[in-house]
Amino acid sequence: MKENGDSPGAISELLACLIQPVLFTFRWDTWSQVSPNEQVFDFTGPRRVVSIYQQYRALNPTEKKYFFDVVKLVILIDCLWFYERGEAHDFYEKRQIDALDRLGRDRFHQALFGETR
Repeated sequence: MKENGDSPGAISELLACLIQPVLFTFRWDTWSQVSPNEQVFDFTGPRRVVSIYQQYRALNPTEKKYFFDVVKLVILIDCLWFYERGEAHDFYEKRQIDALDRLGRDRFHQALFGETR
């Protein structure tokens, strides 16, 4: 399905890029100061971005269903930009993925969209 010439996957990835920087309470320069089990999400900014976005174009059910995966993909793509940092047991993007895995798809969906899947 195409809308305005853009594929829904590309639209979801763009939206994920907009919310990913404000989703976590830690940044690339502070991640090592945060405990791996600490609450690291702030959905206030991302909910606002999604709300404004959906005033212009609503996400369809399939986009919402896989949005958790798209956010993880954006983080992994970001990780590729900094691949030259070398091998490490723990690093910024790993902490983001680990935090999303601990939160889980259903709680992520509830916190971001305010609805159960």
